[in-house]
Amino acid sequence: MSRINILLFGGKRGGGMDKPGGAARAIFEYANNLLQRGHEVNIFISVYNQHSRQFEYYDDHGKIGWGLGKYWEKRLGLTRRFRRFWASITGKREIAVDWFDLKPKIHLIPDFSEKYIPDGDVIIAVHWWILLWINQYSKSKGKKIWFIRTVFFLPPSKKTQEILDFPFKKIVASSFMKEEVGRCGGKDVSVVLNGVNLKQFYNKNKIFNKEKRVCMVCFGANFADASFKGVEDGIKAFEIAQRKHPEIKLVMFGIKRGKEIPKYCEFHQDPSQDKIREIYSFCDIFLFPTRKEASANPPREAMACKCAVVGTTAGGITDYAVSGETALLSAPGDIQSLANNLIRLIEDEELLKKISLAGYEKIREFSWENQTKKLEEIILNAY
Repeated sequence: MSRINILLFGGKRGGGMDKPGGAARAIFEYANNLLQRGHEVNIFISVYNQHSRQFEYYDDHGKIGWGLGKYWEKRLGLTRRFRRFWASITGKREIAVDWFDLKPKIHLIPDFSEKYIPDGDVIIAVHWWILLWINQYSKSKGKKIWFIRTVFFLPPSKKTQEILDFPFKKIVASSFMKEEVGRCGGKDVSVVLNGVNLKQFYNKNKIFNKEKRVCMVCFGANFADASFKGVEDGIKAFEIAQRKHPEIKLVMFGIKRGKEIPKYCEFHQDPSQDKIREIYSFCDIFLFPTRKEASANPPREAMACKCAVVGTTAGGITDYAVSGETALLSAPGDIQSLANNLIRLIEDEELLKKISLAGYEKIREFSWENQTKKLEEIILNAY
């Protein structure tokens, strides 16, 4: 048994601990499985983001404020001052998340100073700026691991190279990420792909609809919020296919329905995980038009629910999706090709079923249990 401490910033800008998705969700899956495999696992989040100078505080019911409204809290700086004061007098406390059945404890700490972190065998940092803290830790805190969850902050630069040169074992979630880290000068990088929770995402009775339903995730309240996700491309591709097949339906889900989402779209706002499984399961095609990606979870989840994937070759999807076999893929930004692949599946029922079932069989290899075994082997054998 090893003592594993995970350092994770809990705010919206650092992984979205308050909402499903992002770095937090993957880390929570790994944490649960490492605990189940007999390790002692603790998660630490900081109320103080040293990098952005922002304060984030959560209790068991969510973010704490003064109840004056966001405008006045921001204007007066009361929320920030209260969080700093509260952190200074509490030191540490345990908190909870309400959207994930997390087994290890989450400890709230004022910052990532060494005095707040217990001794251990392994310490895992998720966000790059946390490395600036733990690089100064003593050996008693354990082997230092950087579990890189995104590569978008990594333009080649002297600062990037300095961080990549820290004596930490580096782990990424896709082959694409490994290439990007290598491009920036990172060495000795291991790949552990994200998994999929097969107990959460499944479809015991797959039914293909006569009028095909195409599913897509909406990231952000407007297209500009996450333009690299290609949501606008996906809608355009759908509308090209719809002109040829007016009967098809577009189903989307996301945190909030923005003005740019078409009125004809069936939209599910901030759905639960069970509802997301239901959406995947009752759709025929999952459209993932991203232009830039590290290692997204939705295509895996859709495949686990036997939804045929039409996507792009951007990012980590090519680690498990083979075009023409387990998905239909095209180049990022190629709207016409996306539309053509949609039309192929709409018009060819046998191909649709083939892609759907082959994708399901492939993604079963990537359970969180299997991926945790790979992660465990790497971190325990790290220098």
